[in-house]
Amino acid sequence: MKKVNLSRIPRERKREAWEKLQRDYPAQAELVESEFVQEMAQAFDGEIVIYLPEAGDNLTR
Repeated sequence: MKKVNLSRIPRERKREAWEKLQRDYPAQAELVESEFVQEMAQAFDGEIVIYLPEAGDNLTR
């Protein structure tokens, strides 16, 4: 598994990473979009970190 901090992906790469996440890991993308996760990130001024199989490396490259 690979830890991916979605909040720290460079701004210019976020759209591409989001599209890959939606395509390759739809369940994780749905969770990230959920109202609960968004509210928690906002309430705690937090970052969104997910774990993906090693193939998830392509989100950060």
